[in-house]
Amino acid sequence: MNLTTFPTPLFSDLGEGAWFSFTKGWFDKADCTRLFDQLNRETPWEQRAVILAGKRVQQPRLVAWMSDPTGLNYRYSNTDNVSTPFTDPMREIRRRLWDTDSG
Repeated sequence: MNLTTFPTPLFSDLGEGAWFSFTKGWFDKADCTRLFDQLNRETPWEQRAVILAGKRVQQPRLVAWMSDPTGLNYRYSNTDNVSTPFTDPMREIRRRLWDTDSG
C-alpha cells in the first residue's frame, strides 16, 4: 500500500495516556479472511486454568503469547507465560504495521 494513499485513521483518546485507532481498509477483505484463517490454524492457542472461589476452572477464552525474539516470558497471577515464535501470519501483520506506521 502506498503511504500517500493510506486512509486517515479514526482516533479515539481513551484517557490516562491510552488511545485506540482504526484504519478502514488497512487490509482488504481477502487478506482479512486469509490471515484470520491462518492465525486460527497456526497460532498455538491454549485454554488455561485459573483458581476461582477455591476451584480450578478453565478460562472462557483461548490465549497465545508470542514474541520475536522468543524468550520474552512473564509471570502474571501465578501463571508463567512462555512465549512461542511469531507465526508467518503474525510476521505479515507486523510487517504491514511497520510499513504503514508514520511514527
